[in-house]
Amino acid sequence: MEANLWGFNTQSSPCEWGTCDQESQCRQKANDSEYETWAYGPGDYYTIDSMYSYHVTTEFWSTADASELYSIVTILTQGDATVVLEQECDGHLAPMTWLMSNMSLGVSNYDVGLNNDISGGECYNSCTDAEFKISNIVWSSGNAVDDEDDESDEPGELIVDGVAQSLDQCEGECSECHEAHYANRPNEVVYECVDTTQYKYGNICTP
Repeated sequence: MEANLWGFNTQSSPCEWGTCDQESQCRQKANDSEYETWAYGPGDYYTIDSMYSYHVTTEFWSTADASELYSIVTILTQGDATVVLEQECDGHLAPMTWLMSNMSLGVSNYDVGLNNDISGGECYNSCTDAEFKISNIVWSSGNAVDDEDDESDEPGELIVDGVAQSLDQCEGECSECHEAHYANRPNEVVYECVDTTQYKYGNICTP
C-alpha cells in the first residue's frame, strides 16, 4: 500500500523462481474511475477525508485448503464511509501463497516528489511534508477463507407450489405460472413457469 494526502494505492509484485514482477500486474487506485473519482483526498467532499484518521483492513483470501492466494482486499473506512480496493488478478497472486505463513509488516516514510504516481499527478507542497501515524495494528487468521465445500448456501431442489395470482409473475410467454420455493429456503417465494403452450381462442361462447 502507498498513500499520501491525494491518493491511496494497493499493488502486489510477487516473485517466483527468482523472477520478480517489478511492474505490478495487480494494482488498484482509490481514485480510479473504476471506483470513484472522489474516493480519497483532503476535504469533506471525498468519501475518505485524508486530513483525518481512517481505518485500513487488508484481507488475504485463499482457497479452502489454503493452497492458493487468489485475492487481496483492502477496505478503507472512516465513520460510515467505505472504499474497497480488490486485487483479483487471474492467478497472478498465487506465487505469494507460501509467504502468507511467514508474513511481516514493513513501514517506510519517504518523499515521492511533487509529481508522483500515488497522487496521480502534481500534488503541490502537501506531498513533501510527510507526517503520519499508525496505531492499533491487529493481526488475525482464518477469517478470509473461501470454504468451497460449504453447501449451506445452496438453495437446494426447486419445489413447485400452487398457482400464482397472475401470469405476469413469470417471465416470458407463460401460460401457467406457479409459486415455488427452494428446499433450503422454504420461506422465499419464487415463480416458476410450468407451461408455455400457446392457445388460440375462437368465438366467444354464448350463455
